Amino acid sequence: MSGLLIDLGLDVLVPPLSRIAVATVAGLMTSWVLVFVTGAGAQAAALYGFAAWGLFLYGFAGWLHSRTGLRGLVDLLFVPAYLVWKVTLRFQRPAAKKPDEWVRTTREERGEPPS
Repeated sequence: MSGLLIDLGLDVLVPPLSRIAVATVAGLMTSWVLVFVTGAGAQAAALYGFAAWGLFLYGFAGWLHSRTGLRGLVDLLFVPAYLVWKVTLRFQRPAAKKPDEWVRTTREERGEPPS
């Protein structure tokens, strides 16, 4: 079996990185609240912390391989704002209702195609 086909197949199974990051941050915050309020959940906090560290290293490795220098590192500072924006898009209503039926777009006539 081709390595390319395996890579493409696995790519379909992995969720978008923004969803993984949001789930990791939510789990980390929830586990911290449990630790500080009830004293339990230290193992969960450690696991989510490990996952957050892995996400950080993944992004850092991407920055190193991109060779964008300081500009790329500054751009990475906008990742939290991007994640918040992505999450808020989930809860917004669509701006306009789509038409119920398909309406053909009118086009200009350009003459007959060459034969």
